[in-house]
Formats: sequence, C-alpha cells, structure tokens
Amino acid sequence: MFKSAKILGSCLIVLALFFLIPLASIATNKANKRPLSHDDYNSWKSIVRASISVDGRWVLYLETPQDGEADLVVKELKTNKVYRHTIGYSGEGTDSEREANPQFSYDSSHVVFLISLSKEEIKKAKKEKKKNKEEEGKEPPKKKLGMMDLTDGSVSLAERVKSFKQPEEAAGWVAYLKEAPPKPKKKEDEKAKKEEKKEEKKAVEKKSEEKEKESKKEKKKKYGTPLVLRSLKNGSQTVFEDVIDYRLTKNGKYLLYTVSSKEKPETDGVYSHPPGRGSSTPLIAGKGKYSKWVMDKEETRLAFFTDRDDQDADEPVFNLYGWRVGEPEASLWVSHTSTAGFPNGMAVSDKSDISFSEDGRVVMFGIKEIPEPKKKEDEEEDEKEAKFDLWHWNDPYPQPQQKNIAKRVRDNTWESVYHLDTKSFVKLADEDIPDVWLSRDGKIAFAETIIPYTKMVSYDGSYFDVYVIDPKSGKRTLVKKKLFRRARFSPNGQYV
Repeated sequence: MFKSAKILGSCLIVLALFFLIPLASIATNKANKRPLSHDDYNSWKSIVRASISVDGRWVLYLETPQDGEADLVVKELKTNKVYRHTIGYSGEGTDSEREANPQFSYDSSHVVFLISLSKEEIKKAKKEKKKNKEEEGKEPPKKKLGMMDLTDGSVSLAERVKSFKQPEEAAGWVAYLKEAPPKPKKKEDEKAKKEEKKEEKKAVEKKSEEKEKESKKEKKKKYGTPLVLRSLKNGSQTVFEDVIDYRLTKNGKYLLYTVSSKEKPETDGVYSHPPGRGSSTPLIAGKGKYSKWVMDKEETRLAFFTDRDDQDADEPVFNLYGWRVGEPEASLWVSHTSTAGFPNGMAVSDKSDISFSEDGRVVMFGIKEIPEPKKKEDEEEDEKEAKFDLWHWNDPYPQPQQKNIAKRVRDNTWESVYHLDTKSFVKLADEDIPDVWLSRDGKIAFAETIIPYTKMVSYDGSYFDVYVIDPKSGKRTLVKKKLFRRARFSPNGQYV
C-alpha cells in the first residue's frame, strides 16, 4: 500500500513538471517578445530589377531595405558564387534603386551600374550645404559609375557620372556622360575685387541691342559636359568634350553624339565615332541647337532637328536633317525655305517628336507657325501691361480646362510626313483636325477631332469625328461621325 502511494506521488510530480516547464518557457518567450516598430519595417528588404545575362550564366538583382544601404547582388547560377556592391542609400526621397540601372555587357563579362550617395554622404552634404550656403565652389557629391568584372568581382569606379549606355547587341564598350567639372573655389578678396569690377563695368558701359539678343539666346541654350568612351576589355578611354546627348548603335559600330559648346560654338553639331576603329567625324557642325534625334528600327537612318541655318534670326526656326548610316555627312530633308509644298508662314518645330515608319522610308514630325519677331517697344509694353483671363460663355472649353491645356495648345504642332523615296512632303494635320496617327508601315494614317463636340464634354462625354488620311496625298475621308470615345489602329494597322 505504502509502495503504491509512493509510486503515485512520483507520477504526479512528473506530470506536474511536464506541464509546468512548457508554461514557464511560454511565459519567458512572451516576456521577450515585443511589438514591431518602424525600425523593423525599415530593415525589411525587397528584391527588384532582376536580370539574366545573355549567356544564362549569371543573374543580378538589387537588394533594397526600406531604409538603409542598398546592394547590387550578382550570382553565378552554376556555382552559387556571389558578388556584391553597394548602390547607395535607399531611404525616403532617394533614387538609388531607380538610378542604379544595372546592366550586363553583351558578352556577360561585366556588370555596369550607377552608385548613388550613401547615408553618411547625404548627411554630410546637407550639413555642408547649410554651412557653406554662401560659399562659391561648393556643390553636393555626384553619382559614380561602377564597372564590375565578373572574373573576380572587382569594381572599377568613375567619378561624377550622369548616365551611361552600352550597345544592345555588341560587347566591349561603355559610354558615360560626366557632370560638369566643379567650379574652382574663389578666395574672398578675389571675389570682392571681381564684384567691384562688375559694378564699375555696369556703371560705365551699356550693353548694345545685339548683345542683349545674344544673351537671351544663350540663356535658353544648354551646354555639354565630357563624354567618355571606355573599353571594358583593357580600360582605355577616349574623351569627347561638350556633349549634350549620345547613343551607341545596337551593333556597337557607331557612337553618335551631339555637341553644344559655350567656348567654341562653331563646334556645335552631330558627330559619329567608330569605337576602336578611328576618329570622330562631324555629320553636321555649326553654331545652333541639335535636338530630338531618333533612328529607324533597323538603325540605317538618323533624323534630327537643328536651327543652325537660321542663327541670324531673333527666334531661329528649325529644319529637319537626316543621315544615312555610312554616308560622310548629314543632308537637309525638310526646310520651310526649300521644300516643295511646304505651307507659307510655317516651319519645322522642335516642339514635336520625330518618328519613322517600320521600314524607315517615311518620317513623321510636326510643323508650326513662325512667330512674328517682337519689337523692343512691344517687349516693354508686355512688361507694363496687366494680365487677366478673358472668358466667354460660348467658349469651347470651361475656363479651368482652358488653363490646364493652355501650354499644350501653345505648343501644338501640325503632324506632317516626309517620304524619303520620293523626297515629297505632305502636311496631314491642321486646326480642324489636330490629332493624327501614322500606321507602323507608313501606308495609312487616321485622325480624329473633338472640336465639333467640345461643349458636350462637361455634361455628356467625349465624341469625335474620325478620318482616314492618305499619307502620300493628304486626302481625308470621313469614316465615322460623332464616335463616342476614341478610335484606335488595329495592331497591324489594317483597321481603325
């Protein structure tokens, strides 16, 4: 009896321990737990911008915390070998993730990417900005370019880089545009002397009208910075000065770039350089702006706007130039002074874009009325006159909508085409039919206009008249009247 009671007591003790020990453990864990905080959220990481190398050996992605230093991660799939490099701080208001733009080279030998500022660099820059607000020569740190060699993970750096580009279907080269060189720090006494000289000059001399006109032009003009073409194989570099824009052709045979120089305006132009095979060739050069350049799908032709031929005017107008790849220089395609059938009082406008048909034989762009030159007394009157909004109950759009679309209306251009085979120009759009779309093959266009139904927008919806246009003759055919909402091309451009 006593023995049975002893056994029973031992069993009860074991059972008690069996239940009490886990309860104690739970209580301890509960005491250690805490609610999530913002610090926890900030440490959570996302994987973004994933990409696979052309040969399939490597994968890359960005590992970005909510608030912290983001990393580029490159992994070899067969061996699981991993290379890492920082791309900068990824906290609120930063753009390191978007700006990094990591890319494999076409031969999968390198990864090229941009590196933004670290958290410490951002803090330091903010402090220096506050401290040296009035001091000249001070500027915040700039982005760097990283070039990772996948043989060993080593990274070569280039300082003060805005952007970079690689050929899509060729290896061995990267081009990158640098920031303007930092301004030299000036001593206070030199600065004071310079200010005194400026004041004396202002008091004694008066600027001529020609200089005033020239300064207005210069204010509108942007100037270039150094462009570097670097070999990823041996690190050799070629530098081009005063570059505004640049592109490498898909096959890597040409580096094309535009120049805008403050010191040597006569070198402004569009240039071609064959990487590793020779020197640069000016396709067109001369003081002026060169903009909106675009290549056709097969990259056999280049089109761009320039006002080089009208630099003597107060408001120079643009012409459309083009270059067939391989030819020694660009040629004039469309000008208001020499192109047959071009409307009087209008010119090619840089406010429009340029596009090619798929076969590259038709180029589409916009033209606009040439503004009348302003007289000096008119400019003075403009400064003195009061500005006010005038609205009529019978206006096509309500007043708030007129304000929203005012800039778009001012900058509106009339779509036109130039047929390269026949060298013929055709204007497709006008004030009555302002919106025109060209099919991908360039054989047909369609247009729509909301103008007859603008007053209905506020109470009934959007209606359009739809036209089909022959790009060769400009002939219009009304195919649908008062269509509710908009028309579209079918994918192959066979139907509207």
